[in-house]
Amino acid sequence: MSKKSSTFANDYEEPTVLATYPKKGIPVLTGEAAERFIKIAEENERKAKERENRPVTKEEAKKIIGFKKVMLEYEKNNIEKLEKEIKKLEEIINSHN
Repeated sequence: MSKKSSTFANDYEEPTVLATYPKKGIPVLTGEAAERFIKIAEENERKAKERENRPVTKEEAKKIIGFKKVMLEYEKNNIEKLEKEIKKLEEIINSHN
């Protein structure tokens, strides 16, 4: 296990909580499970750094643009909702004057 990672408990230490949900047990990683988790996380981090340095392929660009278009519509809807809320509040302010 790497020295920089103190998120997980060693066999001789008290377990460390990773996430909580009030109605279920508290998931805890210790020992080999914690080491495996860290190893996989470090590998995924390394792969992500490699991917960010290479150019985007045509197929990747198609997937990304599809996602970005969905997000754009979502944000437009949020803006429209905010504009309506602002209008209602302005009407309330103007009606009391």
